[in-house]
Amino acid sequence: MLMQVWWAVNSSSRSRVYAHNVAKGSTLELPNGGIQPAVLSLGTDGSGHVWMGHQGGLVQVWCAACQCPICQWSGMCPADIR
Repeated sequence: MLMQVWWAVNSSSRSRVYAHNVAKGSTLELPNGGIQPAVLSLGTDGSGHVWMGHQGGLVQVWCAACQCPICQWSGMCPADIR
């Protein structure tokens, strides 16, 4: 089982996404040179994917094992969640 902790740090210019490998005790900033727009949510599924929801409706799916993006959708319908 792959044990990782993922998180995003948002600034005014970009989001930086990190993955921490618990077994190795190492943290890696994921490639991309910063992700725009801001990452608002992160989630995982049972297939080893990390889902990122971005401001403005962009959704990215990353492979947790290789720590790389595998697909992305843009222009998703924004939702007003309260």
